[in-house]
Amino acid sequence: MYPGKDDGVMLDRERFLGLLDAYYALSGWDRDQAWPTPAKLQELGLGDVAAELGRVGRLKIIGEPCAARHSRPVAGVRGKV
Repeated sequence: MYPGKDDGVMLDRERFLGLLDAYYALSGWDRDQAWPTPAKLQELGLGDVAAELGRVGRLKIIGEPCAARHSRPVAGVRGKV
């Protein structure tokens, strides 16, 4: 069964988003951007990529705002209203 179809299955949006936050944290990703953190990019040997993304304002560096921050709906998830 797939959520979002008319089969009566509903995901609890708050629980799902909490689990998504935990997944991002465990994976070394920034939950606001849905991108790897600068530390994760460094760990993967992509420090030059992190530096360039930070330079052009697309990667959030601790303590600095990010030009790429946005909110987006989570596809296929229906919340309880």
